[in-house]
Amino acid sequence: MLGEKTARRVFTARHTRNMDTIIEDAQEVLEISTRWADEFTRSAEQLLSIKTPVSSVPDSVLKIVAPYQKAETKRQREHRTSIEDAINSIYKNERNAAGYGYNAWSVYNAVCEYLDHYRFTSPEELAIASMDENSSATKKKLAVQRVLLGT
Repeated sequence: MLGEKTARRVFTARHTRNMDTIIEDAQEVLEISTRWADEFTRSAEQLLSIKTPVSSVPDSVLKIVAPYQKAETKRQREHRTSIEDAINSIYKNERNAAGYGYNAWSVYNAVCEYLDHYRFTSPEELAIASMDENSSATKKKLAVQRVLLGT
């Protein structure tokens, strides 16, 4: 079948007595996926429409990813500053805001790229955190999105 050869994902099921239940389950999964894609598109379009500074990522975003501690040691301050510098560098990169515009989507993308690829942890932990909806990285991404969208 041509459709199966070009499809990115295929849903298969045996023809059994509970086929109706299997089909209903597949339809539910597809509906959830469609709703997620619609919501993602809506949020991305909103983020693209929000202008942001050319100079740097807004402090309100940086405070989420690298919060300031009241009694920071020199080492803690240097670590926080290195995180801020890394995010700003990603933000201004030609593959990001310098290429797509200085907007909230570029800020969000910079934060996500930092959290998914550049944090000081093992590659395995980075991969797991990027897929875990309860990880601190995912929670920070959602908090950044809320701040950028003003929700």
